[in-house]
Amino acid sequence: MEMITSKENRDNADGYEQKVAKSSGDAIPREPEKMKLRGHRAKITKVLFHPVYTQIASASEDASIKIWDYETGECE
Repeated sequence: MEMITSKENRDNADGYEQKVAKSSGDAIPREPEKMKLRGHRAKITKVLFHPVYTQIASASEDASIKIWDYETGECE
């Protein structure tokens, strides 16, 4: 029989893993954002980066697709 000591790995009586909320102190520090891409009216669902050119394509729940220049932050 194996004893599990970590709170994150304990299962409840039904066999489902319990998720333990992590505090904000567990987050990885990040640099402040350099620019914000604004233009979609709903949540963004997908972002693709072009491997050669400085372009990003973003798709949203509002059924729109936008092409961005990631060096300037402008929508093309």
